[in-house]
Order: sequence, then structure tokens, then C-alpha cells
Amino acid sequence: MTWSCASCETVNAADAERCVVCDTTRAASARAAAARAAAITRPKTAPPPADADPASGGAAPAPSPPEAVAPRPSRRRLRTALAALLVVAVVAGLLVSHPHLGSTAGPTADARAARSASATPAAVLRAHYEHLDAGEYAAAFQLMTRRYRREVKDWVAIRAHGASRIQLLKLGPTRTHGGSARVFVRFAAHDTVGDTTCRHFGGWAHMVREHGRWRYDPIATHYAKRTVPGGCG
Repeated sequence: MTWSCASCETVNAADAERCVVCDTTRAASARAAAARAAAITRPKTAPPPADADPASGGAAPAPSPPEAVAPRPSRRRLRTALAALLVVAVVAGLLVSHPHLGSTAGPTADARAARSASATPAAVLRAHYEHLDAGEYAAAFQLMTRRYRREVKDWVAIRAHGASRIQLLKLGPTRTHGGSARVFVRFAAHDTVGDTTCRHFGGWAHMVREHGRWRYDPIATHYAKRTVPGGCG
């Protein structure tokens, strides 16, 4: 009966006490073979996880939830928001510089004053009647000639008592002759206190240039007049 050397796996005769190749004794070879067999049959223990906590018995800590990341706004949304802000800024600027744009009412006092300083006879005449319609009788009075203001000093009080209202129906054309001009005009007028009869007026208004500015001269103006049944509406 032969035996195999555990060191070099050489088969030796049954009566040989040492391996003929590596000189390992038969007893040492038997012990090495037994140790190898025991190692093969022994159950292996799985190594603990790398992140295991020895103090807690080897159990790995629970992973922490990922941090929430706020979504980044898309470029389209950013462009839309910027465009909206730009529109708001432009509209706000227009309303500040031109207050009358935000209202459906008639011309503002500033607009009427600007027309009063205009170089055209028609613009001054329009400003006169707009001041009158707005109840700004003193401003309307200042757009008349100095001669008329000297002769009819109580004009402002008369107009204020009747609370006159004016509605321009037509203005122009204008015919200029040196320092005077004529502007064709048609308008409806009525008082809101006392006699509220509506009347239509029409004709050529006489304008005179005084110190470089056009002024309305009622003395040289003659309007055709007719009563309108049912009021000015």
C-alpha cells in the first residue's frame, strides 16, 4: 500500500518513512494532509462590511437620504420673467412722464398749458375752449387778448357762475395774415347752472399775435348760433 506526500504529492512505497523526493517524513505528511482537509471542510465566516460599526455589533448604519436639490428654472421661464419686468418698467415710465395715458378723461391741465404755449392759432383756440370746459376759467381768460380782458373784467366770474361746458365739434382750417389769423370752429355750449339750453356755435374765430403768442379776440369774432332741442346730450 503506498502513501502520497502532502508536500510534493509524490507517491511513495508503503514501507518508506520519508518521501523520496522532498524527504518529508511520512508522519509530517500525514499531519499536513489532515490540516488541509480540516481547512477545506471548516465553514467560512463572511468579513464584516467595510463601513460596519464594531461598537454596534457590526451592523452597518442606514444610509442617509439624498439632499433635495431645487430644480433650476428653465431659460424660457427666465426670458418670460425678464420680458414681463421690462414691460412693467416701460409702462410705469410712460405713466410717470405722460399721466394722461392712464386715464380716459380729457386732456390734463399740463396738456392744456402746453397747447396754450403752442405757436399755432388753432392750438391756442383749442386750449382756450378746453380750459373753459374743464372749469379752468382763469386759464381760459388768459388766452384772450389784453383789450378784451380790460373791457370784460368779470368774464371769469360770469363763466364760473354758469359752470359753462364746451364740446368742440370742428376746428380748422386756419388762415393767417401777418399778425392776425382766422380759425374756423364749431362747438356746442351750455351752462350747467341756470339756463341749460344747448346751443351750437360756428364761424371764424379771430386770433391776434401779442408779444409772440397767439390770443383769441372775441371782440372781432362773430359766430352763428342756433338752439339745439333736447340738450347737448
